Amino acid sequence: MDGRPKRSGGRSAIHRGRCGAFSPLERGVRDFGSIRGKAFPSICLSCLLIRLYGFAIFGSMEIGAAHQQIRSIVEGCLGNTPVIILGSGASAAYGIHTMDALADEIIRQVGASQEATKQSEDWQVFLSEIQKTSNLERSLETIERNDTLTKLIAKVTWALICEKDYDVYKKLIGGDLHLALSDTISHLSNGTGPVNYTKIITTNYDRLAEYACDFVDDEYREYLHYTGFGYGLIRRPDDKFRTAIQNAQRRTLNRSEHPDIRKIIPVEILKVHGSLDWFEHDDGTTIGLPAFKDCSGGLIPAIITPGKRKFERTHVHPYSMIIEAARLALDNASSYFAIGFGFRDNHIHDNLEKKLKHQMRTKPFVVLAKTLTQETRSFFLENDKLGNFALFEENDEGGSAIHFRNGSGGAAHSIKHVRKLWDLKEFNRTFINGEEL
Repeated sequence: MDGRPKRSGGRSAIHRGRCGAFSPLERGVRDFGSIRGKAFPSICLSCLLIRLYGFAIFGSMEIGAAHQQIRSIVEGCLGNTPVIILGSGASAAYGIHTMDALADEIIRQVGASQEATKQSEDWQVFLSEIQKTSNLERSLETIERNDTLTKLIAKVTWALICEKDYDVYKKLIGGDLHLALSDTISHLSNGTGPVNYTKIITTNYDRLAEYACDFVDDEYREYLHYTGFGYGLIRRPDDKFRTAIQNAQRRTLNRSEHPDIRKIIPVEILKVHGSLDWFEHDDGTTIGLPAFKDCSGGLIPAIITPGKRKFERTHVHPYSMIIEAARLALDNASSYFAIGFGFRDNHIHDNLEKKLKHQMRTKPFVVLAKTLTQETRSFFLENDKLGNFALFEENDEGGSAIHFRNGSGGAAHSIKHVRKLWDLKEFNRTFINGEEL
């Protein structure tokens, strides 16, 4: 690593590959016609480093020290059985619609329905807002307490996501797809004991987390996921919320008498906004069923879509039970691993912010995202109370931008890397399989 170009001071923000302003050192490098036999006319130092070494760094830290700190943060996170936080970005990689991507279909399908015509005033307010903001979640909040329209939007949302979810399921069954999350869960569960087991918190309706557990390739372990409902094709909420480990203990035989029985590995999946396979009766009771392609029998999808009734609904069963379990999971976590989560959901973001004020500042936090939201940047990069995090996102060259702080305080460091470390598959190869950073 010694002898590689480095720079002191300078830009702290991520360089986006626009070779316009050059420092004196950069101008000197630019003037060379050829380095290592490669021509780099009019190129700044950061882009040169990317082409030569696969990374560039901004700030005063030497690249070897940066790699060491990043690996230390990640290993500290994964080594403490982190709470996994899944956002829509984790599912978007497999073709599942994000809320913003649903906007056009909701406008088309709901707008063509007779129910929307009957509720024309609320619908017109929604249309006006989404045309101004292009923000589906904010626009849905303009709809007053209109149960008919809210349920119709939920049905359309359910149908669109269910179709894509089913496509993923068919590919998994046919052996045409492997979920990187399966490898992550398997790694985190190695040596899992009765106290320290994997917990996943997700705002997604799809069942990719459940699929990831079911399709772990492990002949010695069975990954038992628990969502707060019982087991079987027809499932009812578990009012006592026994937790995954208690259910695993109930199912596990005495291994000393049955050594050929696979070890049960519990995985708790906390779906704070509902799930594709949860449905509501007219009386408000919730039931878990296989998610078919239509909602028959008068059932309503038990998913919480954005709107003015969102927080009201989270205070009723089973959502209140799930959200409380998620709060406890965040409170008791030793580390956090967010995948495709934008830090826009108040149930999760607010709880994390409360922890930040007390004991969370030194707990390892790793975030993977194709693009970090402004909320994510504010939460980490604009807050010097957090001292142990690594954020991975895509950069303009198709590789990664990594922002990190390792307990030193002050401004966060940022580096570029040629590999797509923000992608969970590539992240696993580097930090779980042990490939060189």
